[in-house]
Amino acid sequence: MKVFLLDHDYQYQSVMTIEENLLDRFEQFGQPLEHDWKPIEMFVPDAKKELPKSDFPNFLTDVPIFNQNAKNAFYELLRPNGEFLPVIIEGEKHYAFNTINRIDALDEEASDVKRFKSSGRIMKVIKYKFIPEKVQGQVIFKIPQDPGSVYVSNTFLAKYQEHELTGLMFREVWHAE
Repeated sequence: MKVFLLDHDYQYQSVMTIEENLLDRFEQFGQPLEHDWKPIEMFVPDAKKELPKSDFPNFLTDVPIFNQNAKNAFYELLRPNGEFLPVIIEGEKHYAFNTINRIDALDEEASDVKRFKSSGRIMKVIKYKFIPEKVQGQVIFKIPQDPGSVYVSNTFLAKYQEHELTGLMFREVWHAE
């Protein structure tokens, strides 16, 4: 099994919320939200309009945005791990994926980490070491030590490649020995 850090492919369009104060709603991600979620209006900034569209428009690294094609490809695989919350990008329905699958799978002692001196909390993971039993069978997840990142397995990557989707980058951060 391999674990990848999910990132955007910046050669494609980015999106922003129309109302700046709505960014606060995305800070609530990681907990169930679909019961009172209302679609958020988004747009492509003028400076990004000349770039090609993708299946995963660039937004926040911890909130992947899926177009309908990408949602259809991933729905069955990802639904147990989070919520597809509707967003509207210039009149087209897309979905912000709220990853609620949070697992304490980072082996902090075996990983190479940089910590804040004041609190001892992890500032950055330089070299990852996951606990194999905790990541086995996981498709998409977050870890408490780095809530601003989304991690995916080779199962996710295979589905992405199978459907020839665009807009994401995958950086391998760990593999089972």
